Amino acid sequence: MIDAPEPVRAEIERWVRLEPRCEHELDVRVTRVASGLHLVATDNEGRVRERVIPDAQSAAVLVVSWMADDAIDDTPPPLPSGQLAPAPELPRVPSQRLELGRDEPAIRVRAPAAPPRRHRWLGLGASGGDESFGVHAQLDLLGVGAWTLGIAGGWQTGEHDLEMHDADVTVGDATVFAAYTRPFGRVDVRTQLGIGAALEGTRSMMDDEISVLPKVQAGAFLRVHVGDDWGLLGGPLVDVTPHSLGVSAFVGLERRL
Repeated sequence: MIDAPEPVRAEIERWVRLEPRCEHELDVRVTRVASGLHLVATDNEGRVRERVIPDAQSAAVLVVSWMADDAIDDTPPPLPSGQLAPAPELPRVPSQRLELGRDEPAIRVRAPAAPPRRHRWLGLGASGGDESFGVHAQLDLLGVGAWTLGIAGGWQTGEHDLEMHDADVTVGDATVFAAYTRPFGRVDVRTQLGIGAALEGTRSMMDDEISVLPKVQAGAFLRVHVGDDWGLLGGPLVDVTPHSLGVSAFVGLERRL
């Protein structure tokens, strides 16, 4: 039974005739309302289905789906060939603009701080003078700004003129130094001054002697960066003990720690 305006009634009956799965009876009432059509369907068991739909075709699709399946399911059956179901109407949401009041704090995003620059280096290389050759190593222990505190050590052997005769001299040394570094792009200029002790061994035709002497060591170097963590270091080293004053050249490889 259908109680509805004539155009709506005709549309519902046409869809029911085209759908072979309509096996259940419904008491259908359709009334016009401001938003479209008010559809109420009651089956033989007294269950009531109620919807507000926009037009007659939507009402027909919904009634056919209810008659084809006695479960409460609003999924419509396949449409007849050549017809498309109307697209559902979506509620309109008015656009809104979010404005911050003058008294509200602004949101600030702080960029992550750059990692602190590592100042410590470990270097190892060769040193040599007029008639001497050796190795030299140094390690930065603490760096604050452009200043560095570290330790250095080395070993050197050579031939020297002592009191009118030649002698073979072997020197091992250890110093504590302070260094100042000034960067210029990929090149650093480094000066350092250290104090410590030297173990000096002398072998000659006259006598063999081993002595421990205070020592001052100064250096002026250029460091050329190779990548981010490696560098080439080179420059003069000046060694001063109570018995001698020596100048040697140092060239070595450094690793940033």
